[in-house]
Amino acid sequence: MEFSMPDPVRVHVRKILRAYGEVSEAETAKIQEIEAAGGRIITGGQIGGGRWQILDWRTGVRLAHGDRPESYNEARARLDPEHRWQHVDRIAHEIEMSEPAPTDGVPPSLAQALREWVDSRGTSNEEIAEVAGWDVAEVARCLGYEND
Repeated sequence: MEFSMPDPVRVHVRKILRAYGEVSEAETAKIQEIEAAGGRIITGGQIGGGRWQILDWRTGVRLAHGDRPESYNEARARLDPEHRWQHVDRIAHEIEMSEPAPTDGVPPSLAQALREWVDSRGTSNEEIAEVAGWDVAEVARCLGYEND
């Protein structure tokens, strides 16, 4: 399906994507900095019923797991005594996205709705690309994930 999009909407969606792209680039740079200094990026955490796991973010390899919440901190202390591991979510939360500049012809309420639409994992990269007039790979690069 091809969308006919007014230019101001297209321009504003591109501004939103560029703002996300800046965040994605900053996250990548921070991750590279941590890894270059000998750190490791991890993911995981609570998975339900007191169970938890720690995964290597790059490889997905499970580094530790357990079934008591208090054993998580014990495992972290044992596996990372120098505190060089960073959870990927913490890195993402440390980087703030700048608010795109207003776009002539896009009222503030529509600008907010467009941001929420782009931000929704329920919105496909294909739809965003169609509205932005960009290819899907560029949208995925800006957003830092594939959400097909």
